[in-house]
Amino acid sequence: MVRGSAVCRPFSRYLSSKSARHDHKGYHSPFWVSESGLEDAQNQAETSGEDISVNNNAGNMFNEMLQPKKRGYSTSGFKRLLAELVRDKQYHDAIALYRGHCLDGGVPDFFTCKYLLNCYFSASCIDYGFGILGLILKMGYVPDVVVYNKLINGLCIVRKWKEALCMLAKMESEGVHPDVVSYSSLIHGLSQSGQMDEAKTVLAEMKINGILPNVVTYSSLVNGFSKAGDFEEARDIISEMKSHGVLPNLITYNSIIKGLCSAGNWKEADSLLREMVMNGVIPNVITYNSIIYGLSINGKWDEVRAAFVNMKKNGVSPNVITYSSFIHGLCRAGKLGDAKSMFCKMKGCGIIPNVITYCSIIGGLCDAGNWKEAKVIFSQMIMNRVAPNLITYNSFIQGLSNAGKWEDVKGMLREMKNSGLTPDVITYSSIIHGLIMSGKCEEARDIISDMKRKSIFPDVVIYTTMIHGLIHCGRWEEAKGIVCEMKSNGILLNLFTYNSMIHGLFSAGNWEEAKSILCEMKSNGISPNVVTYNTMIHGFCNIGNWEEAKGNFCEMMEQGILPTAVTYNVIIGSLIRDGKGLQANRLTELMIKRGERPDTVTYKTLMHVFDVNDEVQDEKHLRRVTA
Repeated sequence: MVRGSAVCRPFSRYLSSKSARHDHKGYHSPFWVSESGLEDAQNQAETSGEDISVNNNAGNMFNEMLQPKKRGYSTSGFKRLLAELVRDKQYHDAIALYRGHCLDGGVPDFFTCKYLLNCYFSASCIDYGFGILGLILKMGYVPDVVVYNKLINGLCIVRKWKEALCMLAKMESEGVHPDVVSYSSLIHGLSQSGQMDEAKTVLAEMKINGILPNVVTYSSLVNGFSKAGDFEEARDIISEMKSHGVLPNLITYNSIIKGLCSAGNWKEADSLLREMVMNGVIPNVITYNSIIYGLSINGKWDEVRAAFVNMKKNGVSPNVITYSSFIHGLCRAGKLGDAKSMFCKMKGCGIIPNVITYCSIIGGLCDAGNWKEAKVIFSQMIMNRVAPNLITYNSFIQGLSNAGKWEDVKGMLREMKNSGLTPDVITYSSIIHGLIMSGKCEEARDIISDMKRKSIFPDVVIYTTMIHGLIHCGRWEEAKGIVCEMKSNGILLNLFTYNSMIHGLFSAGNWEEAKSILCEMKSNGISPNVVTYNTMIHGFCNIGNWEEAKGNFCEMMEQGILPTAVTYNVIIGSLIRDGKGLQANRLTELMIKRGERPDTVTYKTLMHVFDVNDEVQDEKHLRRVTA
């Protein structure tokens, strides 16, 4: 576990390594307080109303209510109102109330300071929070477990988990014993930051100190492990909590169900849904949204519809996230008709689509090349005052680029910039891909130069697209130059890059270098796939190098990569071309024996083996022969 003064250095402004000091009231501070830093932080906290203001109409009305002529509440009334505001998470209003109280001559007490700590840390205003700590120390109050808990929780909110660990150590060194809230807050913060090893260490320490974890503690751990995709640990935590008589609650179940659905394990998620219902835990809209998302990305449409029916039957109304998840899944699967129907249905139910909904529909339409209809949806989006984001524009630019609508692409880029959005690497990648597909290699190179001038650097996808395009245009030397540039920029070649290079080398008749690239690929830990082997086999078959073709065929089988119809068709065609009809027939038998059904290309190729007569030329007869 990370402990000690090193992690507290960011807070040296408030906590120094000098010996403890006495304040003006003679109070012996339990912290090592830096006086100048404390004064600054205290002043920030006392004048924070100028920096942290309420930003909505209700807040403005609240500030009006706090004007001197309208104030007249007692100290007890102030405390009661402050407590209510904090309870309702109206932190900015609570801060405004405190400021008004101070302007009226009110003096904060320990009660007020505790609430203010909560306000500032919940609003992610860590400096102001430590300013309130300064007030606590200056007024001679001894920080108790509640104060420490708020400090730990506040540090965790702003993801300063190392400092939170330091605060727990400081708390213990000052003789204040951590309670279940202290440990649970820290475990929650560590889990949120993905520091699961640290979280487990804190859990172990908690148990050693005789503090029993509660449902909040365990749920935080389940959530952390689920986010990390470590479902075995998440299950172990659930088993442990059950064995200690702590029953999983809605948050526990929702955490692991969401994680499982995001990982595509919808069957186990569905099993947990049934378990939670059986245990009397009622699923809410978050539960169903996770299930629907998991089913949608796996294409389980009947199950999605059943989940919709069940949630309504159980009194849970679908919200914008529910519909957006379903629509996103349908668009990914190319079911645009169903997606548009669901889009209309959600609007008919009075649910206003958000930017995610619109992005899904627009993206689906653009992927299908239906960019005109996408523009209609885009206009509806603007009319409904839903601001397009970068994903929206990128979807359009990709669709328009693929369609070769370059004037429309330029118009969309202008509109994007006018909206205050800056093109990113995905934007440029879409444009470059479209240009390459149109054979516009020079324009694509100009785009790469333009993005570099704007300090947006090409990634492996852009470089690979460029390499593929140059090879397709027969410009192998330029493609090699791009490969060298990639390597010099520290960008690792991926499977697609290597496949493009191997294809290009065979097209240029340079099979020796293609073999060398294959070796380099393997040495860099990238395993060839069926496309790699098909390219190699096709290349060697074309030059009649049967030994090399056979070697690659055997190697792919040894690697557990099953040949496809394309693999067999390439070899069968080459054998027949070289007058090796008998071997072609044997390979066809092997193909069928291994479960790969011949396709139309196979049959048409095999017709050349037989005598040219009406019966044999009939493809149906060939299908019977090879059945």
